[in-house]
Amino acid sequence: MSFLKNFLSRLIPTPPRIDPGEDVVFLDVRSRAEFASGHAKGAIHIPVGQVAGRAHELESHRDRRILVYCLSGHRAAHAVHALEDRGFTKVENAGGIGRLRRAGVEVQRGR
Repeated sequence: MSFLKNFLSRLIPTPPRIDPGEDVVFLDVRSRAEFASGHAKGAIHIPVGQVAGRAHELESHRDRRILVYCLSGHRAAHAVHALEDRGFTKVENAGGIGRLRRAGVEVQRGR
């Protein structure tokens, strides 16, 4: 049952629950232009095609909850898998930027 739940959560992510004051890392895996148009405040930007090769940049965050997002959740699912393959255990597909907004995450523009 947990396999099915895990599999489905990658395909259809639910809006993330973020407790006030919770120490989370946002990883935006969209393009540079998408990131500049609006991203979670303080997000790290690594385009999905570069996640596997740049996973080392997230080493200092390995023990923190990492919420990966894109526009719809599809690219985020690929990024989550790539990070899990590299030993990250606290990574979650947060879906799209719209879900983060609905969850109350502050969004900012620019780099």
